[in-house]
Amino acid sequence: MRVAWQIKKLVDIPREKQFSSLKSIFEVLDKVSTISGDLMGFHGNLTLEDNRIISRISNCQYWESIKKAGFDQFAEAGLLCSKVLTAGYEGLLEGIFPNVDFNITHTESIPKGNSCCEVIIEPQL
Repeated sequence: MRVAWQIKKLVDIPREKQFSSLKSIFEVLDKVSTISGDLMGFHGNLTLEDNRIISRISNCQYWESIKKAGFDQFAEAGLLCSKVLTAGYEGLLEGIFPNVDFNITHTESIPKGNSCCEVIIEPQL
């Protein structure tokens, strides 16, 4: 959560700001995702679809590092990636939007042969 607060300062989000719409959450999360993606080596995009935020990561340095180290055969087709990615989003969202609950679902995975890792983020407003 500490990283989320640092990113929150970079994006200049006041702590007291309340987020009551999907669009306001999306706008902030889009900026944050760009910064965090650059810092962590993820390349992807966010879209707003059907009252949900969809994150698609097409280049993941985490998975590339697992493969380079030779551990991809033990990663159970991306189960480890899924848990790390979901936990990462949970921590980031909790730090930036402490008063909003989210449902986070990991739906596609590069290790399973998909073109991207896809995460669906649904704020409970």
